[in-house]
Amino acid sequence: MTNTSLLTLLTRALVLMLPTSLMAAPPSAADIQASVDLRQNWQGLTRDLAFPAQWLPGTHEFYYRVTVAGGFAFIKENADSGQKGPAFDQTLVAKGLSKAQADNVTALALPFDDFWYEDDGIGFYLHYEPWHCSLTQAVCAKKPETSQPIADDEVRDLRVPADNHLRPSPDGKLQAHVFDHNLQVIDQHGQTVLLSQEGTAGNFYDPQTIQWSPDSRYLVIFRVTPGYTRYVTRVLSSPQTQLQPEVIKQLYPKPGDAIDMEQPVLFDLHTGKHTDIDASLFPNAYDLVNLHWRADSKTFAFEYTRRGHQQARLIEVDAASGKGRVVIDETSNTFIYQWRGYRHDVSQLGKEVIWLSERDGWAHLYLYDGKRGKVKNLITQGNWPVREVVHVDDEKRQIWFAASGVNAGKTLTLCTIIG
Repeated sequence: MTNTSLLTLLTRALVLMLPTSLMAAPPSAADIQASVDLRQNWQGLTRDLAFPAQWLPGTHEFYYRVTVAGGFAFIKENADSGQKGPAFDQTLVAKGLSKAQADNVTALALPFDDFWYEDDGIGFYLHYEPWHCSLTQAVCAKKPETSQPIADDEVRDLRVPADNHLRPSPDGKLQAHVFDHNLQVIDQHGQTVLLSQEGTAGNFYDPQTIQWSPDSRYLVIFRVTPGYTRYVTRVLSSPQTQLQPEVIKQLYPKPGDAIDMEQPVLFDLHTGKHTDIDASLFPNAYDLVNLHWRADSKTFAFEYTRRGHQQARLIEVDAASGKGRVVIDETSNTFIYQWRGYRHDVSQLGKEVIWLSERDGWAHLYLYDGKRGKVKNLITQGNWPVREVVHVDDEKRQIWFAASGVNAGKTLTLCTIIG
């Protein structure tokens, strides 16, 4: 008997030995649909499971989403009295969304997880697009783009104009915007001064990054070299707004593509000098984010993540000299999850900085000496992670944060900033 014949016999024998369940007929249309609907059918099985809360600014009230019979309810609660009630009229919002989308939306199955109060209603994201619903009438609509999108925080969508409105200085004497790719200021008499001249379409100043110093003397802005604009084409076969299919070209950066290169530039309006911040402090940057001036206008700081996500830094720049320095340098052989990072400048002066790190295997808060760049002490420690910082009281040197595993049945903890 040849090897081929023996292999054939063995294969047939194995097939006959297989359990009947493994030889069943292919799944039916009902089976496939049940798989598609699995999330929708299962997600409403829990009860009284609350999701992270959001505080209403300037109040002692907060709101959150909670599981109830039939779906989800949005609740608003007063921290002092414990009184709670609906965060908004979910039936009214469902009616507005049903009209806007030509689809049946029910009150306990609203298609968003988070929202915020704005104007006469609420705002939220639906399919990655901003929406607004009135709370006085059943009206909802997608909000127009007011700023230039940045795909995956990597590449600006240059098909959409940047938000280039006049940005006033804190003292109200000047306004800044971008004119012909360069930074320009306008005084109270309408006189204009072009602060830069090197900006071009391929190396432009981004008006959405303009930041005035509190004393109105300095401006910092990013000059951007655009990355590679890769588009993915999608076809909607049955769009709700027209009979014919709709073609959508989506900006979609892929790993290895060139991304936007951002260069912070500091302008001194008293001297007319402008300084490119030393780019060797942030090589091969994935992003530069959370740029803020300190309260005394002497310095500003921003966070840097290196492409590959194995290095993160807090960089401080001296306004008088334009020189930058590394305050915190976080490295990892694996991965730094900076999207869940946290930083707080105590008293907005930069002398002390609260920084979240997973360097010991758990997400914890560290208090840094902002001048020496050294850890003063650990604010939190243990075999549990900090999930979210809720509030910092600089005067009392206290910090409220959410964590998992500190106290059974509790997620909110108060801790004192030592040092």
